[in-house]
Amino acid sequence: METYGLFGCMDQLTNNRINESKKRWAPWLLILALVAFSLMLFRQTLVPGYCLFTTDDNIGAFKLVEYSLFDGWGGVWGDTVLLGMPNGIGLISWNFISFCLLPVTMHFNWGHALDLIIASMLLALFLRKQKIGWPAIALGLLAAFWLASNFTLTYAGHVGKYGVLVMAAMALYCIWRALSEQPSILWGILAGGAIGYMFLEQLDIALFFGFMLGAYALFLAVRQWQANGTWVKSAVALVLMGGVGILIAGSTMFGSYTSNVKGAVSMQTESPREKWDYVTQWSWPPE
Repeated sequence: METYGLFGCMDQLTNNRINESKKRWAPWLLILALVAFSLMLFRQTLVPGYCLFTTDDNIGAFKLVEYSLFDGWGGVWGDTVLLGMPNGIGLISWNFISFCLLPVTMHFNWGHALDLIIASMLLALFLRKQKIGWPAIALGLLAAFWLASNFTLTYAGHVGKYGVLVMAAMALYCIWRALSEQPSILWGILAGGAIGYMFLEQLDIALFFGFMLGAYALFLAVRQWQANGTWVKSAVALVLMGGVGILIAGSTMFGSYTSNVKGAVSMQTESPREKWDYVTQWSWPPE
């Protein structure tokens, strides 16, 4: 019996070591799988002299951004049309940082894949904190980031949408850290920063993510209040999230509201045909 017990303990120790080894290697295997998957999907751009074919955010537009990267902080006068036109003031967004770190062609060809990999890693970090297994995490990442419009939008370019994914995944993790076990003011500030930068990337897409993130933050705050009976720190963290986000992206949000919401009121007097022509003049018709 003693011998059996000794061997049983040794087997248990061996199994524990194997499990610990798997836990250590699992994150790296996931990262390698994401990199390999992105290389397979964007393999055409590995051919020398080739680049993505996009419409709105094309390679020419990327070159223009590169030329006026730092001058854009004070506003830019673009001379690419007949008489020139003023452009908006440049903002320090996630895409701006990518432009600074990578050559423009590499950023153009691989920016989508890089954003998807970073967003996947941040979401995996959040899901792992919820004690979710690695196979389930891998399935969740595929469903969240590696399907549907995240690929069809590469044709249009729309790099801002991919920046939204990165900032939304970062905000999700920061919100959980700010309002989970012990309310944290610092993590609340970081969550607000991620939310603000999310709105700087692409405002309309960020709005949809903002609804989800706001509802999740409110849920965590209420749960924290019910569990501990204290609400002051949770309320402060919530206020900081919203305040820091508005501080970073408030002017952009107000400008978009002025031009796209208030300015759209004039369309109410137009005929159905005029409205159809307006909403389809840039994009493919819904058919």
